[in-house]
Amino acid sequence: MPSVTPYKIKKYGSYDAALFAASVDNHYREYTSTLNYHYHPYNDYIDTSVVIAHSQNHRYWERPDSTYQSYITSGQYGHQVWLSYERWFAELTNTSHFGDHEVTVGAQYQNQDRNSHVYNHTYRKKPEKNYGYFTPSFEPSGEQQTASVFVQDKYFITPDLELTASLRYSHICSEGVPNAAPDYNDPSVGHDYSAVSHQGWEPRIALTYDLSPATQIKAAYAYGLKAPTIDELYTVQFSRASKRAATSRDLSVTRINAYLLGVSDKRQNALFEGDHLATEVTLFWNDVIHDVAQRRGVNATKQKEGYYTNLDGLYTYGFDAQVQYRLNDWFTDASVSMVRGKHKGSLRDSTGDDEYWYDNPPLSASVSVGHQLTDTVEVAWQGQYWDEQDRIPENPSLHTANVASDAYFFQNLYGEWTPRDDFTLRATVANLTDQYYTPYLSAGVPAAGRDVRINATIKF
Repeated sequence: MPSVTPYKIKKYGSYDAALFAASVDNHYREYTSTLNYHYHPYNDYIDTSVVIAHSQNHRYWERPDSTYQSYITSGQYGHQVWLSYERWFAELTNTSHFGDHEVTVGAQYQNQDRNSHVYNHTYRKKPEKNYGYFTPSFEPSGEQQTASVFVQDKYFITPDLELTASLRYSHICSEGVPNAAPDYNDPSVGHDYSAVSHQGWEPRIALTYDLSPATQIKAAYAYGLKAPTIDELYTVQFSRASKRAATSRDLSVTRINAYLLGVSDKRQNALFEGDHLATEVTLFWNDVIHDVAQRRGVNATKQKEGYYTNLDGLYTYGFDAQVQYRLNDWFTDASVSMVRGKHKGSLRDSTGDDEYWYDNPPLSASVSVGHQLTDTVEVAWQGQYWDEQDRIPENPSLHTANVASDAYFFQNLYGEWTPRDDFTLRATVANLTDQYYTPYLSAGVPAAGRDVRINATIKF
């Protein structure tokens, strides 16, 4: 949160005026549409699904008029900001049955296009900043396209033993948009917004065994892939302000070795006649290789280097536990999740001691209680708790989104009305009591207050 210092109070004339100068008039619009199609002609070889989704997010905010005579750095966006995202998603899958095998093949396409630019009145007379109109150097505009094909074979070895193996190939193409400001579009210092591609295979394997009709254990391994984002590839710095001024098109993909072991149990008449009880506990360990981080320390000693670099990686481990209970028209769910982990070496350059991973979440827990009022109406209450966040890097300034945060608890309400099979109306009230809290990974910025949403779903 911006601090209201005595200097700012004197500058703007009062505490309220200084606080107002740190605020923005924020406008946000979001549009989402999804099309689902399922074709199953009741044979063993054709069970086809198609999903097409599209979303747009548009945000505009402006600082108060009193700030137009104030000095606003380029790292503070500007006096006006325009930010928009457009996303497309399409997936085609088909499932076939061959004896003891259930084979799924599919293709997937994702496209994300971001347009980001600001007007900074401070630079209105500076041609090197395009007279105030430019794209933030740390939030570049660009497009990322991902095309994937995959196959999965679920083999029923025995009635109690199931082996699932899958393989996915992905090709990711990223391209930045050249900045309008010459300070951030200087090829001589390595500003290169041209396209770059990443690709790779992702194998997965899972083994599931039924210990009894009610109890099941599962073990799984996956070798995942994560391509660098537009931010990581095309963030730049002003050439005379940093040695790490260039784009980072030489980044390699991040690889994840993910291990999982879980046990689940489902039974009826556990506590009362006619009830249903389900429990699940999952343990996991993730070994991440070549994570992407800002170039710091000994990695930032040469000229014309990228702002981001690949480090040695990190490891995380933890557990998830869930309980679901149903009795007549009442239901309740409870869950708890814990994640621990550290970076392999310093977040600056991997040469120091292991330190906390900057996205490490605190312990969290949730509980919900609901009631099926009629055959078509359902309501529920949910409470969510997050523990204090005190496992942060030794130098949190490296990642300003990660600062210590206090524990917090908030409540939500849900309602759903389904008068027909093809129509559902949902209402959600998030943060029911308008609780003031600061989420972890929010750079100390408080969360939104009470949020009321209504949406309708039509199937055809």
